[in-house]
Amino acid sequence: MKAPTIAILAASLLAASGLAVRAQQPEEVRAALRLAGADIQSALAASTLPKDKPLAILPVRGDSNGYILGILKTAITGAGLLCVEGKGDPFFDEVLKEVAWDERKEDMLDTNTIVKFGQLKAAKLLAYAFIREAWGGQGCGFVELELHVSSIETKQHLWSGNFSRRFYDPQLPIGPIDLHPEVRRILREAFQRLPAQLRAAPKLRDVHSILIVPLAGDIDRFMTGLVESSLSGTQFLPKELDVRTLGEGRALLRDDPKAADAILYGAVRDLSSRKKGEYPDRTEYDVSAAVQMTIQASPSGDVLWSYPLEARGTLVERLSWWEMVKKYGPFVLARKAVVVVPLIVLVGLVVLAMFFRAMRRER
Repeated sequence: MKAPTIAILAASLLAASGLAVRAQQPEEVRAALRLAGADIQSALAASTLPKDKPLAILPVRGDSNGYILGILKTAITGAGLLCVEGKGDPFFDEVLKEVAWDERKEDMLDTNTIVKFGQLKAAKLLAYAFIREAWGGQGCGFVELELHVSSIETKQHLWSGNFSRRFYDPQLPIGPIDLHPEVRRILREAFQRLPAQLRAAPKLRDVHSILIVPLAGDIDRFMTGLVESSLSGTQFLPKELDVRTLGEGRALLRDDPKAADAILYGAVRDLSSRKKGEYPDRTEYDVSAAVQMTIQASPSGDVLWSYPLEARGTLVERLSWWEMVKKYGPFVLARKAVVVVPLIVLVGLVVLAMFFRAMRRER
C-alpha cells in the first residue's frame, strides 16, 4: 500500500471515529468504553483526589445519547468520589452557554476558563473528558479517552489520565496478545521504517525537538520506547518531560514554549493474533499491530506529520516433549484399544523382522 493511500485511509478512520462517537455507537465501541470505564474507576480510586468534595462532569462533545457521560458517572461514583449532577446546579446551563467549546479546548482547561465555572454552587471539582478516537465493527472496537479533574476553588489542574481499550469479540478467532519476544521482534522490525518516514516529512524541516506523549494502549511502554529510539536515529531531539496525556503535553508547551518545537502522540489501535494452523508439535498465529502517530506544532497545534504504522508476522508456539505427553497422553490412554494395541503389534512386527534378519546373517 502506498504512503498517500495509507494517509487517506488514516484520515478516513479518524473522520469515521468522530462520527462513531456522535452517532449511535456500535456495540464494539460500547464494550471498549465499558472496559475503559473500569480502568478509569481503578485509576480514580488510587488517586489522591479528595473524596469529600462534590465533583461535576462536563458534557462530552459528540456524546449525544449520554452513554459516555454515564460511563464516567459510574466510574467516578465507583471510585468513592462524590459525583453531583451538573444540571442540578441552577447556574450550570448558564455557565456552559458562556464557555464555548473552543475555550474549553477539549484537552485541559486553562485558569481563565475555570474561573467562569466558579459560579457553580454545588461543585468544588470539575471533571472533563474528550474522545481522541473511537471506532468499531465486525467484532473489533477501539476507544481512546482522556479525562481531567481541576479544582474550581483553586483553579489548579489536579489529575489526568489517558485511557484506551481494544475489544475483540470472544466468538471470533482473533484476540489480544501479550508482547511475546517474537512479537517484540516483529514490532522492532516494523519500527525500523519510521526514521525514513520522519526524515522525508517536508513539514518537519524546521522542527528540532519533539515532546513524546506515551502512546495510548501501549503495553509496558515498549512501543513508546521504540518511538523514542526511532527519533534518536534522526535529526530530531526526543524529549520525555513526564507527561501522561496529550492535554498535559499541550499545557506544558503553552506554559513553556521553548521546551519543545512539537509534540508527538498516538495510540496502539490493534495488537491481535489469529490462529493460522495447529500441528502436533506447534501452533502458528498471524500477528498484526497498528500504531497511529501524529506530530503537532507547538503552540499552533497544526498537524505536521501523521503516520499509521502497521506490523505483520507469524508467531510460532512450540510444544516441548513433556507438553506433548500431557496434551496427547490422555487421548491415547482413552483409546488404547484403537491406538495402543496396534502400536504394540507394530512394534512386535518390527522386533520380529529384526530377529529374522539377524538369524539370516548368522547362517
